[in-house]
Amino acid sequence: MCLKHWATVEYRQNRPPEEPSVRPILAVPLFLSLLTAAATPACAQDALDHLYPNGARRGATVTVALGGAGIPDGAEVMVDGEGISPRGRVAKSAVELAVAPDAAPGRRWLRVVGPKAATPPRPFVVGVIPERLETEPNDRAAQAEAVTELPVVLNGRVPSRGDLDVYRVNLKAGQCLVVAGEARALGSPINLLCRIRDSKLRELMIQMDSRTRDTLLGFTAPADGEYFVELQDVMNNYSTVNADYVYRVTLTTGPWMESVYPPGVERGTASEVLVSGWNLDGAQGPSQSAERVNPAADSGPDFELRPPGIDQSSRLKVGLYPEVVENERGRESAGIPMALAVPGTANGRFAVRRDVDEFAIEVSDTRPLLVQVEARSLTSSADPVLEILDESGAVLQRVDDVGAARRGGGRDPRTRWSPPKAGRYRIRLSDLASVSRGGPDFFYRLTVAPPQPVLELTTPQVTIPLKAAMAVQVPVTVLRGEGVGKIRVRMVGLPAEVSCPEVEVAGAAGAPASQTVNLSATVVPGTKPGRWPVRIEALAEGGLSDHATATWVLSKDRSGTLAEGSTEQLLLVLPAP
Repeated sequence: MCLKHWATVEYRQNRPPEEPSVRPILAVPLFLSLLTAAATPACAQDALDHLYPNGARRGATVTVALGGAGIPDGAEVMVDGEGISPRGRVAKSAVELAVAPDAAPGRRWLRVVGPKAATPPRPFVVGVIPERLETEPNDRAAQAEAVTELPVVLNGRVPSRGDLDVYRVNLKAGQCLVVAGEARALGSPINLLCRIRDSKLRELMIQMDSRTRDTLLGFTAPADGEYFVELQDVMNNYSTVNADYVYRVTLTTGPWMESVYPPGVERGTASEVLVSGWNLDGAQGPSQSAERVNPAADSGPDFELRPPGIDQSSRLKVGLYPEVVENERGRESAGIPMALAVPGTANGRFAVRRDVDEFAIEVSDTRPLLVQVEARSLTSSADPVLEILDESGAVLQRVDDVGAARRGGGRDPRTRWSPPKAGRYRIRLSDLASVSRGGPDFFYRLTVAPPQPVLELTTPQVTIPLKAAMAVQVPVTVLRGEGVGKIRVRMVGLPAEVSCPEVEVAGAAGAPASQTVNLSATVVPGTKPGRWPVRIEALAEGGLSDHATATWVLSKDRSGTLAEGSTEQLLLVLPAP
């Protein structure tokens, strides 16, 4: 793997009012590696460390720098998803991308395909508001870039130690400026620190990590005047900084969503959710607004909330069962758990330090139940611990993290539980670090229901390198729930030059819930070098189907994964000899 970067654990200190310059911030370096997919060799001609800029407004055409080792001229650029078209091939480590005016906002995956190999994908964001690139030098207040029109997305980078990016905005008294960063979420190693200063260069606000691990703040101007927004890497006096320290930062005085509660709603049922953020419903500063949502009866597992007038969206979970929202109102102080129907889902949060939430369930038999909590998989700050208790208060099961899992949730608790007898039980939820924290960001979803038929596929290979003289084995892990019978696994979208027989996974009683099988891909002799996008599909008796998802780490440090990539579009590559 390419071992290149440094991440940080950081401590903040204020600076006296003076001309902004780069000052040390006490920090402890942590080693950070940029991982690539298992199927692609690292540190070779297939390294794509970053893009700059990391996104563009729909309708725009931009030249994107491709950062990496040995990206060859003439290589082809591929973008997963619709709405982005490369104009030509790679030249001088750059490519021109045209974003369609009607392109759906959100993330795409871009990779470079050369004669020898293909890179792992990197994220590219399609936005809806104006964007611009930073202009150096802008390291001091006297050199600050003027931002005269809001909202705007600033695309910048911190390519060297000591670099500081300063932007100048004019605000009216009471006007609230939102600064929303994207860096770690895009796999950038930068730990973005933001300072707000007034015209006399007095520090008024400082902010680093939010629950998404990127900077997010709302600053309300105390008076009419000129204000400076400083952006830097928190370790910019210590770390080995490279050109891949890129960021996207939105500046706006318009509405901005920070969170939505509850984090999920019931399918086919109208519900009301509370949006929290800044400048909502015509107000300035921290505010909230109520929004009505009504996912269709045949809705998928997610619902995209995009309130009118807000240049953002938020994804809500969509549940199959009746939902309730935790309502304390003295219950906890009285030791009264909240009733939860089975099957059912409860939405709650650890509002204060040492908060413990309890739910009462009643079961009529001893058939198994799936008890699971979603929190980290929903970008919650909570790290829940799940306990199941009998009527006397004895703990029957205690579950913390369940390890790596597809589609998030590896740090969330989940258990298959068989009640010892019919009757009443309690489910207790607490946060692992509740002694020191709590608040609106510590939300969760608890679901108690019979195990359902589930079919999930995963593969470690986002790029599959073919070999002209032999078959290549492509491992696929099949996860099945109760009642799933025989499964057929196959590769779809194959070109005529490649064959890959389907594999059958037996569905006999007692078959393991998780099995790994190998698909065998073979190239027709004499095939010219090329690349072909494909998917891996599973079909089960009873009508269940799924496509394999490949997940890879964009960046991580000792505290865990900072950002992941996930796609169903795999790439077969037959390299030149």
